[in-house]
Amino acid sequence: MILLLLLSIPSVASAAIMGTRRRRTMEWIHASATVVALIVGASIGTRIWAGEPVVSWSLLRADALSAFMIGIVTFVGAVAGLYSVAYMRLEFDDNHLSQVRLFYALFQLFIFTMLLAVATDNLGLMWVAIEGTTLATVFLVNLHDNHTGLEAAYKYLIISSVGIALAFMGTVLVFYAASIEVGEIGLSWTMLISIAARLNPSIVKLAFI
Repeated sequence: MILLLLLSIPSVASAAIMGTRRRRTMEWIHASATVVALIVGASIGTRIWAGEPVVSWSLLRADALSAFMIGIVTFVGAVAGLYSVAYMRLEFDDNHLSQVRLFYALFQLFIFTMLLAVATDNLGLMWVAIEGTTLATVFLVNLHDNHTGLEAAYKYLIISSVGIALAFMGTVLVFYAASIEVGEIGLSWTMLISIAARLNPSIVKLAFI
C-alpha cells in the first residue's frame, strides 16, 4: 500500500490546489506534498534496501532500480518544489493567481506521472505515464501565455510526441514477442523478465531500437 500512498500524495495535492483560491494555501499544499513524498520515497528505499520487495496490487511494484529512481524523482521534486515557491512569488504577483495555481497543480501532476512511470509493473501503463509527463509539462512551458511560450510549447510537444510514438511501437513489439510465448495478453515486467530468455531476439532488438 505504500506505493499507492506515494502516488496519492501528488495527485491529491494537484486536485486540492486547483480547488483553492488562496495563494498561501496553494504554496502550503505544494511544499508539504513535495516534502511528504520525499519522506515516503525514502521509506520505500529503506524497505527495499532491507531486502523486502514492495508490491501494491498487480500494477505497482518497486525493486532496487525503482527505489533508486523514486529517490531521484522525490529528491529533485522536493528541492525544485520548495525553490519554486519563492520563484513564483517573484515571477507572478497576486493578480495572476490562475497561472500560479496552474503551475503548482501541473507540477504535482508531473511528479505523479514520473512516479507512476517508475513504480508500475506494467509496460503499457509505463508508456501512458510517460505520455502523461509530456502533457503535464507542455502547459508549463507556455505558463506566461505569450507568443514565445506558445511556440516553445508547440516545438516541445512535437519533439516529445516523436519519442512517445517510437516508444509505443517498441511496446507493441514487446507485447507481440511475449504473446507468442505465453499466448495471453500481458505486459507485466515480472512476467516479461521470467520469459526473457524465450523471447524472439530479433523482435526484442527491433523493439529496443
